[in-house]
Formats: sequence, structure tokens, C-alpha cells
Amino acid sequence: WSTSGAAAGERLEKFSLAQSGGRARSATDLIVEGFSIHVGGKELFTDADLRIAQGRRYGLVGPNGQGKSTLLLHIAHKALAIPPDLDVLLLEQEVPADDTSAINMVLAADREGAALHAERRRLEKAGAGSPEEMERLREVYQELDARGDRTAEARARTILFGLGFPEEWQERPTRSFSGGWRMRVSLARALFLEPSVLLLDLRVEVEVGGRVVEPEQRGGH
Repeated sequence: WSTSGAAAGERLEKFSLAQSGGRARSATDLIVEGFSIHVGGKELFTDADLRIAQGRRYGLVGPNGQGKSTLLLHIAHKALAIPPDLDVLLLEQEVPADDTSAINMVLAADREGAALHAERRRLEKAGAGSPEEMERLREVYQELDARGDRTAEARARTILFGLGFPEEWQERPTRSFSGGWRMRVSLARALFLEPSVLLLDLRVEVEVGGRVVEPEQRGGH
């Protein structure tokens, strides 16, 4: 669950970006060299380099206002020179509280798959339609099979269970969960999509002297 394209565009307009490195055509690692970002005359990053190796996990920590969320936003929406074949997902907020079940919320994250299912239902409801419609229905079945649709629900349920959702909870509407649990559903959606790069811009909690506190800084991975 991330910032929409329009909303992200409005946020990015506030910043000035310069980068000396060109955009790589293809890569498994995320490497950006020589970029600078500033806002309102304040330099957040100056001639900076960014290197994220495939399969590694990173934490981004620091005081508020130092550009952590700004950097993640620029990465996620490829304002920086990100290789075009790297799909990047930025997780910023919990899923909405509505009547959608947790499992259906996760499955709906695959928008292309959801669109194919909607088309399948429409064609099946039409029954014995034109030869073109019947051919298209066969194509939709083939596309769904190629996407691993038969195992999609089982995979989504496994992810939710791993995040603390027993089977009966997976059928509950998201409005029945607190914000923290809806954030877990949001994380499950992200894991279900399996992006090349997953960025988390979340408030973290730490334990100090046996007491849980929320630090000022936010962490991104």
C-alpha cells in the first residue's frame, strides 16, 4: 500500500534533483551515483552514491528532516536513475479499514491478476458467446495459469499466517483490525507481489530499559 502516482508526483515537485550518473539499462543491484537532492535551499544529499545489493537488507536511520523518506520516495518512483526492469514497491501506510477480508485484500494487490479474474467472470457469465469471446476466455485461462493463479491463494494465506494471522482471522474484514494489524496486511500485500526492491517507510518501536518507546526517527529497508 503505497503513495499513488499523482500524490507522489505532487510530493516530488517540492524537491530539486540533480544526478550525474546515467540510467542503467538492466541490473540486479540498485546503484545510483552522483545525485543531489535539496528542498527550499536545504541540501539533503550532495553528490551522493547509493548502492543496494540484491538479497541484502538495509536500515536507514537518522533524525527527522534529514531526507530518509524523501530518498525512499525518489527511489520508489524512479526519480533517480533506477534501472527500468527493477520493480520497486514503497510501503508507507496500512490498508484501509473496510469490509474487504484480509485474504482478499492481499489477493487484490495483484491488479493484473484481479483484472484477469474480472474478465474471466464476465466471459463465463456470458456463456456460449461469439467465437472471439470463447477464444479470449481460453487465453485468459492460459494467462492465469502462467501467473501461477492456482497457488496464489495458498501463497497469500501462508504469508498472512507467517505474519500472525490464524486462518479464521484471514476471513475477517480489515475494519475489525487495529492500525497495526492492518499494516501487517499491507506488508503481506507487498510480500505477495515479490517486488525486486521492497522499501518500508515505517515508524519503529524499540525497547529501552524494559519499556517500549517510539523513537523520533523512522526506518526504511
